[in-house]
Amino acid sequence: MKKILYIFLTLSIISVGCSDDNTVQPTSNLDANLFGVWVYTNINVHTETYTFLSNKTWTFDYVSTHENTYSGTWLTQNQMLYLSYLVLNNDEETIPYSIQGDSLILEMDSNGESRVYIKQ
Repeated sequence: MKKILYIFLTLSIISVGCSDDNTVQPTSNLDANLFGVWVYTNINVHTETYTFLSNKTWTFDYVSTHENTYSGTWLTQNQMLYLSYLVLNNDEETIPYSIQGDSLILEMDSNGESRVYIKQ
């Protein structure tokens, strides 16, 4: 019985060590400066609200002529925000961010477009 246990343990270690995934995996870090509600308003067009909680969950509300809400878990590492979506097949998104006072700046794409969210 012990030999079977050692075989499974060895195989599991080998399978983890041989992963082809070259992406950086975030640790369990949370940036306490992100805790709370952040709002971006595009005048007369739409409003976006991020809520980051200390229990590693987040929500995103997009309000225009209709409303969409997304949620999941979040982590931070090296000024990168890692969002995992619960309803979109556990899809993930990585967003560079910075905080300046009561402003959260999210770099939305590689072209340098950013959005400034104000802490509520």
